[in-house]
Amino acid sequence: MLKMKSYLLPVKCDNEFADTPDFVSFGIDDVAARNIIYLAGVAKTNNLFKVVQFDYRAMWLKYSPEQEPEEVAELGDENEIATDLDQLNVSQTEFWFSAYQKHGDWQFSGKRIAITELAEFFGLALPTEEKAAPESNAENHKLFVQQVAGLSLWSYDNDKGEPHHECEEPSEGFLDSHCSLMGLIEQARRLAANV
Repeated sequence: MLKMKSYLLPVKCDNEFADTPDFVSFGIDDVAARNIIYLAGVAKTNNLFKVVQFDYRAMWLKYSPEQEPEEVAELGDENEIATDLDQLNVSQTEFWFSAYQKHGDWQFSGKRIAITELAEFFGLALPTEEKAAPESNAENHKLFVQQVAGLSLWSYDNDKGEPHHECEEPSEGFLDSHCSLMGLIEQARRLAANV
């Protein structure tokens, strides 16, 4: 069984007049934690400001279920804000989630979390200056498979015709899926080149 860490964090937006969520809620499991630490290593190795992946695990909320349960109960499903282009952002030292308001042009983001905090919770090693990437091609391939396996299925039936609906269909679903697939193909080709 995967270990899981749950977060409920404040949200900020550069547009102070925008109607944005106040909280973001999400869970990180072992596979996601390894992926985030791997991406931090990619950012460090290549001296990048951040690495970005499409990721729809975060729920953007008007009210906190922990601090404002009465307001949450009153709003019900409307407590969750509809979003587009949900992203996982990973820098050399931090990770955070961001998204755009659906039918809006403003972006908001959750509080940043230190990679060291994540690594400590899951007992994982951090990338180093000398060797930020995993130690071997076998480890690279394992992390890649775990990353792909950790993606959510939506609007998809398996070979037996049984539907998979692990997350809501994103409003720009097919564009997002295409961009994600192209990124995975590029990553797989980089791994294949080092075999």
